Amino acid sequence: RAFVGLVALVTGLVLADVDWSLAAVALLLLAVVSGTVTFAAMFVWAAGAQFFLVDGAEATNAFVYGGRYAASQPASVWNRPLKVVFGFFFPMAFTAYLPTVTLLGLPGTDLMPSWLGWFAPLAAVFAWTMALLSWRVGVRHYRGGGG
Repeated sequence: RAFVGLVALVTGLVLADVDWSLAAVALLLLAVVSGTVTFAAMFVWAAGAQFFLVDGAEATNAFVYGGRYAASQPASVWNRPLKVVFGFFFPMAFTAYLPTVTLLGLPGTDLMPSWLGWFAPLAAVFAWTMALLSWRVGVRHYRGGGG
């Protein structure tokens, strides 16, 4: 998957009309690192939720893998509730869509203007804060599997 993603990224960068500057390179690097960190946080967040869910694999998969699918789509096609959920609560729009809109100089959407692409690192910090909070609360309230 990493190789396919790298090929897609390089192909997109070659074919896109990007005005390359130091800021554009910085945004690209921030987006790649922040996106990776955000996705990693989603798995920890889901793991923390498992302490509270009975057979919760499907529920967490809906957000982890559903978030991955959502991140592969332009947020401009999402309805308002999906923009809120996958744009700000589970910040998947910050992994690809918003940095891409910013890099290409496109306007973005009503809830997600293009300048938000620069906030991908903050979205990653938010995702990890929620992930670690979820994990910590889960571990503190764990009582055992019974037996």
